Amino acid sequence: MNDQPIRCFLSYHREDNDEAFPGVIDRFFNELLGRLRAEAPVEVEVFRDVSTMVGGQEWRQRLREAVRDTLLFIPVVTVRYFQSDICMEELNLFRDNTPGDELNSAILPVVLAGHRYLKPDSDQEEIVFIEGLQWRDLRDAYSCGYESPTWRRLIGDVVDDILSWHEKFGDRHNTIQALKQALKLPRGYPVLPREYPGG
Repeated sequence: MNDQPIRCFLSYHREDNDEAFPGVIDRFFNELLGRLRAEAPVEVEVFRDVSTMVGGQEWRQRLREAVRDTLLFIPVVTVRYFQSDICMEELNLFRDNTPGDELNSAILPVVLAGHRYLKPDSDQEEIVFIEGLQWRDLRDAYSCGYESPTWRRLIGDVVDDILSWHEKFGDRHNTIQALKQALKLPRGYPVLPREYPGG
């Protein structure tokens, strides 16, 4: 059995939580973490800059390290998310440091707003990439209310996605991390390019 911790990174634009959908990302984070800790047979860590950053740290470097150390990346998608340089840096850093065969299942988007702009012919490469993944609809769950079956189903579906990924890739990912440490490779050093011809 894979006994390594599950490490997730919740990537979002802070104004989406503070203004457009007040508190929705707080609620999503708390319920997701609670359900994961109740259902996962291993330790669970969900990195979120607001609750994890310690005053005085160089926050940008800490964000980069957290992205590099994570197993699963959960972007909370809105139009504003794709307009943020920091959010795009987080997404692309994770993409660059995740082996190609794991990549599509290791990013678990939840779409909060801007559904109509997720198009395969977009001029922005990150939008095309996210559109091509299986994503969950956070806006619909939010509209139905936190006590609704739709909200509870969304949380359950994301938990199931995370646990399924951990069962399939967790051991292999941790073996790769151990090899990087043994070889003294820098954190986040890519093992294989995304377009590995032999993979």
